[in-house]
Amino acid sequence: MRSAILAACAFLALGAASATADQPTERQVYERGPQMLGLVQTAGGGVPLHCDGTVCSAQFSAFCLQESLPAPLPRTAYTPVPIPNDTQQTGVTLILDGTARPLAADAMRIEVLRGYYAVRIEVPAAVVVGAKEARLQVSDHVALAPDGPRRTDLAELDAQAAGAWRQVAAGYVDNGGPLMAAAHYTLAMVNALEEAGDGNDKSVALAGLDRVDTGAPADRDGRHLARQRLEMCEGYLRAGAESGFTRCLEQGHDGFISRLNHDYWDGLKAGF
Repeated sequence: MRSAILAACAFLALGAASATADQPTERQVYERGPQMLGLVQTAGGGVPLHCDGTVCSAQFSAFCLQESLPAPLPRTAYTPVPIPNDTQQTGVTLILDGTARPLAADAMRIEVLRGYYAVRIEVPAAVVVGAKEARLQVSDHVALAPDGPRRTDLAELDAQAAGAWRQVAAGYVDNGGPLMAAAHYTLAMVNALEEAGDGNDKSVALAGLDRVDTGAPADRDGRHLARQRLEMCEGYLRAGAESGFTRCLEQGHDGFISRLNHDYWDGLKAGF
């Protein structure tokens, strides 16, 4: 455990440098089709949504299920792969004032934000009118498929990615110990800053930490890693290297996910 945390601390200094390398061209994505993604299971009671009058949304962690295919371009739309034997269930649940309501695929929009590391999920604001609190909860083993036409020769690979590979990925990513807890905490700070509309308020980011309860032994170490990232971002701001906390925290989150994603890829190559 200690070696994993020390490695993660070193990785903090890299941010998402490795995460932004080898970005695909539009032509590559068009010719080969973007990879399927895994939508990370949410911690605790789900992720709070913030509304702008038209839609209610938040950022959610994602990761790459198919290393051999190019990463999606920003704003690429995705749809949850239906749960086996129940085509109406997506594994995404809207919680309004504590009352859960499973969401069908056409009741939400999922759009890529940064590579394969984060997506935005939004629902119409009209759906949450009157509710004091709205959250989205993602269950385990949720896979996302890119919208639009898909090459027929990818059908077998896609089925494997959404099925067996997604289950394998849960052990490496969703249940990724301190690194996954750190990703949850870091993205919670990002969402809190977005909701407040002020990416420079450290107190808002700190309040975001209290939105997460992973319920796992790794929780304390993950919170520590996320707090370290926040302090590092504050140093960047003071030095003039960053204009706000949001982008710096997003890079930290993406770095945590990148590390876990590589562990998953290595696991597949080694036979799990």
